[in-house]
Amino acid sequence: MKISLIGGDARMRTVARLLEIHGAAVRSLALPEGAPHPTEDLFSAVQGAEAIILPLPATRDGIYPTAGKGVAVPRLSDIFSRAEDECLCLGGMLSPSLLTMAEAAGVETADYYQSETLLERNAALTAEAAVAMAVLDLPVSLAGTTVSVIGAGRIARHLVHLLRAFSAHVLLYARRAEARAQAALWGAEPYPIPEGEVLCMTQEVRAVFCTVPALLFPRDAIRSLAPGTPFYDLGGGGIDREAAAEHGIPLPPSAGLPGKVSPESAGKYLFDEIRSILFEKRGVCL
Repeated sequence: MKISLIGGDARMRTVARLLEIHGAAVRSLALPEGAPHPTEDLFSAVQGAEAIILPLPATRDGIYPTAGKGVAVPRLSDIFSRAEDECLCLGGMLSPSLLTMAEAAGVETADYYQSETLLERNAALTAEAAVAMAVLDLPVSLAGTTVSVIGAGRIARHLVHLLRAFSAHVLLYARRAEARAQAALWGAEPYPIPEGEVLCMTQEVRAVFCTVPALLFPRDAIRSLAPGTPFYDLGGGGIDREAAAEHGIPLPPSAGLPGKVSPESAGKYLFDEIRSILFEKRGVCL
């Protein structure tokens, strides 16, 4: 099977290598150095391709595929218009605008990031990376140290298990009572997130892991954090970044941790799901 990969980070380089190892004829465009069979133009990349694989997320602006800083990538509309008939396009977190463009061009799409297995694996990698960062960032051992986790989803569950394994005292904040009850079973001390009120931390909290995208730490809430308390914004948008800087709250880079910290493992997980979709949609066994 001829497969083209366009855009992405080190995870997609791993995907490309694994596809080739498993018998696919691979071409890559705008991937990191070391990806197999790189091409320099879109025509060469997609000519004869039976499948096109876009990165995770497939796009951030709805115009171009996601790629490394300074890497030139073709427009999504050009990719779809040049795709072969019956070509299948796979990508992660496909946006409505991307789906509309693909449909208009007659290109079938599949979102590999809708897999529960992949979401769970990605959550585990994210939690592992965040805890590793905290070990290096904090001036104290996690053992016996109080930290807080905001949210009670997949990432939060893995965070609590890892932090408790380090003997940290974990305060978990969640809106739903059933989520707080579950958090207690994980070994965390549960607290509610008040509706319409400022979420306050006790001064003993030495690190915050926020897994929800909602702004729970506006300027007033940030004052409850002691200066120097690292805030891992894993959900994105959980804190007023300007106010955090003014108050001396470090914001370690926390977006896309699997691709930055464990790209080979994360890429292997993407490959597993892509291979499953190709078999389901095209009957190709790689």
